[in-house]
Amino acid sequence: MQRAYLKALHGRYWPYRHHDVPFPIESVVAWYTLFALQDDLGVTGDVLEMGVEHGGTAFLAMMALRDSERLEMIDIKKSPRFADKAAALPQDVADRIVFHECSTRSETLSEIAARQFRFVHIDAGHSKADVLDDMARFVPCVAPDGVLCLDDVFEIRWPGVTEAALEFTPQSGLVPFLFVNRKLYLAHPSMAATYRAKLVESHAILQDLGPLRAWTETMLGAPTMIWKHGATAATLERLVSQEAL
Repeated sequence: MQRAYLKALHGRYWPYRHHDVPFPIESVVAWYTLFALQDDLGVTGDVLEMGVEHGGTAFLAMMALRDSERLEMIDIKKSPRFADKAAALPQDVADRIVFHECSTRSETLSEIAARQFRFVHIDAGHSKADVLDDMARFVPCVAPDGVLCLDDVFEIRWPGVTEAALEFTPQSGLVPFLFVNRKLYLAHPSMAATYRAKLVESHAILQDLGPLRAWTETMLGAPTMIWKHGATAATLERLVSQEAL
């Protein structure tokens, strides 16, 4: 994982971060890391985000796009907070994002559901039925070398998310490889092993951003890395303010 990539991504994303919405810095670091690893591995393709709300994760995905890539976003409404931030995007980024203002079950998304993406984030409806529907429709969109992120797994407020994840994952063809702060990351088995190995290689850099506890547990039959990362806004600022990083 290249420190230069992390510095560049942080510099692009931080001005657009909503500091008062629930996308904790621990998960920010996980997303930085996974996009950096995809860059190392030459994984290319568009990104799919469902459940945009205020854009806590959407803006990070935007800033990770390469010149030829697009971000497709799905939500039943565009929040004023998201719209205000999006209005300030550079034109070259704004031209490559598409907001589908509809339910994830809408027939208008049939073309999206037939495509492949390098990163898919499912964070829309949180009932068991909603998550099962979204997984059934959009898990096939995960490219062979891509990543699926499921939000709010094992979150006590949303037991239906966990029920759906445990029920659907064994038939999905994907296996988990990372769990960080209520988000479960999955990939096709061979790529899950590759991502997990690359994460281990990245520990020295991640330790520079704050104390990291990482261990592996078996989850849904697959070895899955668990993270507890102590990064803060101040330690992340070192990415752009100190040449040592």
